[in-house]
Amino acid sequence: SFDGIVRLYGLQSGKVLKEFVGHSSFVNCALFGNDREHIVSGSSDGTVRFWDQRTSECTMTYIPGGVIGITAKDLSVHTLQKMPDNPDHILVVTRSPYVFIISMQGKLMRSISNGDKTDFLCATVSPKGKWIYCVGGDGIMYMFNSSTGQVEKFLKISDGEEVIGVAHHPKSNILCTIADRGQLRLW
Repeated sequence: SFDGIVRLYGLQSGKVLKEFVGHSSFVNCALFGNDREHIVSGSSDGTVRFWDQRTSECTMTYIPGGVIGITAKDLSVHTLQKMPDNPDHILVVTRSPYVFIISMQGKLMRSISNGDKTDFLCATVSPKGKWIYCVGGDGIMYMFNSSTGQVEKFLKISDGEEVIGVAHHPKSNILCTIADRGQLRLW
């Protein structure tokens, strides 16, 4: 949302059921925790917030950049995605050369970097959690081994347009990217 509020809507009614207030900038992404009690949100304010779904209270705020000495105001959280091989772990993509894997308890499990080559814009995880595909501002998709954190392959996917989203097919080895001008590509 543009007003920094996370909203939970009823699917049938279309009405707001709850609001979670606390971010100071745009909310870019959100997901439900596996415990069915928490919602996790990421914002342009550089924070990941954990919310109690029943009370709407923020139970924890995680600042990914704090691990690498970057303040929250210098980052923007663009992507949150559960790790399929461990649903208690969340992939966090900030507009920086780092992606983070954190636990639902807010503990850093791993940070992955491309060596400060470019900022990551978005990412996705393979269905079994073995690969993390990160799209950089340089138009390259980096394929990291999630166990080692090492770049295994890379692919030039853009010549100018900014890729703003990437998804992995749930059953096939196919990736989909979307660019800021609406161009959708399958890889």
